[in-house]
Amino acid sequence: MRLPALLVLLCLASLAAQDRLAPVGMVDACEAQFRQGGVGLSVAVVKGGRTVFRRGFGTTAVTDGAPVDEHTRFAIGAITKEFTAACAFLLAEDGKLAPSDAVANWYPELTRAADVTLLDLMQHVSGYADYSPLDYVDARMREPIEPDELLRRHAGRDLDFEPGTRWSYSSTNYILLGRIIEKVSGQPFGEFLRARILEPLGMSDTLYEPSGDEDRMARGHVTFALGPPEPGKPEGRGWLGAAGAIWSSADDLAKWLAALMGGRVVSPASLAAMTAARTLADGRFFEYGCGLSLGVIGERRSWGHDGGVEGFRSSSLMIPAQGIAVVVLANIDADASDLSRKLLDLATASAAPPPLRFDVPGPAVIDVIGACFRAMQRGSFVGIPVTEDFGAYLTAERLAGASLRLKPFGTLGKVEVLRYGERGGMEVTIARLAFQDAVLEASLFRRLDGRIAQFFVTKD
Repeated sequence: MRLPALLVLLCLASLAAQDRLAPVGMVDACEAQFRQGGVGLSVAVVKGGRTVFRRGFGTTAVTDGAPVDEHTRFAIGAITKEFTAACAFLLAEDGKLAPSDAVANWYPELTRAADVTLLDLMQHVSGYADYSPLDYVDARMREPIEPDELLRRHAGRDLDFEPGTRWSYSSTNYILLGRIIEKVSGQPFGEFLRARILEPLGMSDTLYEPSGDEDRMARGHVTFALGPPEPGKPEGRGWLGAAGAIWSSADDLAKWLAALMGGRVVSPASLAAMTAARTLADGRFFEYGCGLSLGVIGERRSWGHDGGVEGFRSSSLMIPAQGIAVVVLANIDADASDLSRKLLDLATASAAPPPLRFDVPGPAVIDVIGACFRAMQRGSFVGIPVTEDFGAYLTAERLAGASLRLKPFGTLGKVEVLRYGERGGMEVTIARLAFQDAVLEASLFRRLDGRIAQFFVTKD
């Protein structure tokens, strides 16, 4: 369908006005990120409560894809948790629950339900094990599941730690929180979300647990060991829920972040609670609020969250004191947070602070990373202890392709640890791999018994 000439001119004028308001360098930053191997990318930047830059790059799919724009729908993954926490606080403002309420009020059969509060769930200090700690979808998650069955399996077993004594990211917390919201409100989570947040904010692009037949939907893509993008196989229905089942656009998420910062979603008291760091039982505190990671950028407080589901990555980042926010959505499993930070730095015109560093692991971890990389070059993990799931993931076809692509890099030189931490009870190490003429990045997930649960190689 041809657009009337006047409408075309108005659209072009709108884009030109946005580019004048947007800080210099944003388009260049997005294009540079996209050239590293993107399929589709959609971004938006908010300043002073209004969207000053929004743009799409690439296509919705590698083959037969439509151009991406600011209204293209992407799976936003864990950014969903921002919405879920806000829904819980809206019910608290209605007087129907309190963050201090025990899980036992609704799920007495779950482990230590009388000792775990809704605030513990929202701040990831419950001790409930994460049902999905890895960066690929294993066989069990291909099949649909009822949320209560998921909770029975993962919140009905022994806790990973005493409630309130540790912080450990766990999507199980938000599946449970979403079910409690449904029980308290008497509505399916998606209906409550739409009535209390999406419709009031005019977020018409945003969907919860879509069927996949809706229009303007991007398709997810995955890569393995520097391989080409290939279509992802999404999680079965029920696995994401209130922890990660929202699809949205950059334009809609810009509205959401502007409203959240502007106090138009929850009350000032609720927003203060959502953005307060958690103090643990021993007096330590962790910079995570309720569905929001907390930090400091350029000496100003920041809020945000990254998301990742099969074939998609997302990032939201805010400087509330300045009314600045950034959204990055991508339909490939490549990190989106680097670009969101670059765009935020451009928007705030502030120098980036030094990256957060964890304690550097000992030589044993470096040796394991080297051994795993050489195994990929050989196309065989024989002699290296791996988990059953990762062993099944490492098919002969995958390993053959990885060997073909990684052998040309030659002998591995220096292994430099970039970050070291914990996820799902596992040791997680991110390292830079140096070769004579190239640099790669590797992520190693290792269980406490020494078995490798994940080893991925990406471009640095």
